[in-house]
Amino acid sequence: MKMVKNILLGLTAAALVIGFASCKQADDPKDAIDGSGNKYSIDHENTETENYRAYKSTSLKHSGALVKVKFDKKDVGLSKMGVIFDLHENKANKDAKEFYIIGIGTSTDTNFYVSKFTNVTDIQAKNFGTELKENKAVEDELVKLSAANSIAVPAAATDGSVSYFVYFKGFKEGYYEWAVLSTTDEVAKTIKIDDAKYDTIKEITGVSVLAHGKISGAFEAVASDDKIPQNQMAVYAMVSPKTTLKGSWNYLGMYHEAEAIEE
Repeated sequence: MKMVKNILLGLTAAALVIGFASCKQADDPKDAIDGSGNKYSIDHENTETENYRAYKSTSLKHSGALVKVKFDKKDVGLSKMGVIFDLHENKANKDAKEFYIIGIGTSTDTNFYVSKFTNVTDIQAKNFGTELKENKAVEDELVKLSAANSIAVPAAATDGSVSYFVYFKGFKEGYYEWAVLSTTDEVAKTIKIDDAKYDTIKEITGVSVLAHGKISGAFEAVASDDKIPQNQMAVYAMVSPKTTLKGSWNYLGMYHEAEAIEE
């Protein structure tokens, strides 16, 4: 009798997961973020006088995703929920990380930014450590957090929650596309990440584009789609002082999803 095994391609990512797991206490010492696979959540009251920051990495590496980011209520002060991609060790310093982040909030202004961070050694430090005296992190502000760059906050659902849909994807020419969308769960389900690109997403009936952009020169161009770099993704939260943040992240689709094969 022939035995069939389903083997998930991409299990080599496990080694990277172990490496980042060892930094868990620095990344989220209060265990604010819970979850695994494609679903994560936060329910954290920050009783301190400083912002609380945390992130949790996903278990596999991918080149893009469509993520639903939901705030359970609109009134969370200046708190942010974010989506991190291209998360990997700094080549020059294995104890440091680098990544892109799309951060969103529900405040009237200063509610949106896109940045690249390199040489991050202390996620709890202000702005990922860009103000440290030693081992400073470096931030490249692709979209600066400011009143001028704020985005429209989607209307709250009947339960009071506010949801965004975040798209990002790498292309073989060496760039990433990204967009923050307002839409419904039903419409979002029609967006197939493998075939998606911004030019087609923006034309979908029921999709409102809140912000979008292109990150050129993000990696070396490659010959085919299957050679596009795949690095870890993560979810991020910043909880303002004296504020409770409840919300969730749901990865609706991931580009270069691990495939099942038979042997």
